[in-house]
Amino acid sequence: MSNSIEYCQSTTSKPYESALTPEGLTSEEYKLLTKKCAATEEKYVEAIRNAVEKKKNDLKKKEKENKKLRKEQKKAEKAVESGKGKTAVKVTEMALVNEKKKTNADTERERSEGSKETLKKFMVEESNGEGRPGLSKRVKAEVSGPTENEEEFEGNRNSSAFTVSSKEVSELLQKLADTVGTLANKIDILTGQVIDLWSCMDDLVDNFQLEDINSPEEFISDIEEW
Repeated sequence: MSNSIEYCQSTTSKPYESALTPEGLTSEEYKLLTKKCAATEEKYVEAIRNAVEKKKNDLKKKEKENKKLRKEQKKAEKAVESGKGKTAVKVTEMALVNEKKKTNADTERERSEGSKETLKKFMVEESNGEGRPGLSKRVKAEVSGPTENEEEFEGNRNSSAFTVSSKEVSELLQKLADTVGTLANKIDILTGQVIDLWSCMDDLVDNFQLEDINSPEEFISDIEEW
């Protein structure tokens, strides 16, 4: 027994049905509206792309400025440390020089006093019996070495120079410290701005809704305000 298969075939053809269009619009008007919507959507997408690209470029510039400020801060810190080290070495050297000068001055003082004592003895021994040296002996006798007044003047002058040098070094170190503080504040401000920009970009991408925008001009205005 064989199974028969029956095929149902319509004898009447159905007429072609066109796509539904909004009420009151012809087919041509509907096509124009569709093209306009597509063009508007492309403008929105392009505006978003340009805005995101601009924000990325701004972030890159901020990061470059941040790196530059960090390098300047490191240089300033190194300069401060180097200045402190050089100042300590300079102070030590000046202290050693002053100590050496003091030692030399003491030696010269002793030599001067010894020369004076020798001269006195020589003048007494060569005197004419009245405790007064003769003319020829008095002319030939000379005292070598600095006097006490000259030595004291030289010491005061060295002390003044050392005080002025220390004051200048202190002012330089203070200026360097102020520069480091200013650079640190600028870096903190730039870091905060970079974080805010990234947050705004995330919010823009997450909260973007095409249906909330009425026109390309409104969207571009919102982007500029943001």
